[in-house]
Amino acid sequence: MIWKSFGKAELVSLINETIPGLIEKIGDILPHIISDNVHLNIGQSTTLARIAESFAPSDVFSDAVFRRAILQRVDEGKLRSIYEGVIGDRQVISFEKMVDDLVSSPVSRLVFTLVSMKELSERYLTIDTQIIAGAICVVPPSEDEPTAIVCPFRQLLDYQYYLYLKAYEVLKVPKSRAILQMPTGSGKTRTAMELISAYFNESSSCTIIWLAHGEELCDQAVDSFESVYSHLARNKVNIIRNWGGIFKGKLPSQNLFIVTTYQTLCRGGGILKDLNRSNVRLVVADEAHMAVAPKYKVSIKGLIGNSTSVLGLTATPFRSHYEQNQELMDFFFEKIISSSDHPDHETAQLQERGILAKPKFTIINTDITVGVKKRNSIRNKK
Repeated sequence: MIWKSFGKAELVSLINETIPGLIEKIGDILPHIISDNVHLNIGQSTTLARIAESFAPSDVFSDAVFRRAILQRVDEGKLRSIYEGVIGDRQVISFEKMVDDLVSSPVSRLVFTLVSMKELSERYLTIDTQIIAGAICVVPPSEDEPTAIVCPFRQLLDYQYYLYLKAYEVLKVPKSRAILQMPTGSGKTRTAMELISAYFNESSSCTIIWLAHGEELCDQAVDSFESVYSHLARNKVNIIRNWGGIFKGKLPSQNLFIVTTYQTLCRGGGILKDLNRSNVRLVVADEAHMAVAPKYKVSIKGLIGNSTSVLGLTATPFRSHYEQNQELMDFFFEKIISSSDHPDHETAQLQERGILAKPKFTIINTDITVGVKKRNSIRNKK
């Protein structure tokens, strides 16, 4: 609970300023509503923090002075977590800079992040906060509304740009499908966001759906797209958080970047059931092998319109079973766009450049004997 960041005297002062006489009134009422064997000291910091949490106005965070006061009292580890949730950047910066950025960030994003981290109760989520937190709007800069640059733009590296161009060439054909295969840590998500940005900059009525396994990966996708598109935006885009019941309201009619989980899609899709499939230009399946799970595959096909392409992302497209590999290849029309297609972009070259880490192998001697059964790979079968 973020209120515990305040000391006892500060809490008393805060409560008295917010609702004069509240502490005295609660002190008079408590003996009549709690049993004799319950001892509750209203003067304790923990009790005062609960009183502040329960009775402070729901819009108290709209006061920039208050936001700064409470953020300055949070320990650095927690503040960094809040910063990553609100700003979406993990670069190392000073405590004071994090506070400054958070105070100047949209109040709705800060409150939503604090509620998500269980630092605030949901009563601080006003209707406007719920809608803004569920649907983030990214607009191109103008003289009247210049873009506030929170983090620096990171250009694609040569191998990422090579794969971006190859993927763009393949996916511009309606109803095409492909897998983008890149080693872990080489920037699959960053490359995909550049591609998605290109889609949105070419249209004002484009819908792209991002599927991920788990809410944390959804959060990462939202943060990544927002940080990239805020630099590249030529058209307005609404980012829709379609998981965990976050988004409340009617879908906007303009460009939509809808981020959801495979599980949400399988359970009915939430707002996806109201989607105009004719506007769905691209479905991105993070961890591509999940797209061929029976229930997920049926649900994904339900999203596909007459011009929808499908892109799978993975570091390791092939598994040990031939049947699983063949099913994956069939679903993605046997098209893999891989970093290893370029002789200068293979894993060994990326390791030499310091982009990927070099593994260190250690031999562990044991008395255990392991039997290995040889399997035919998909490459041998074809």
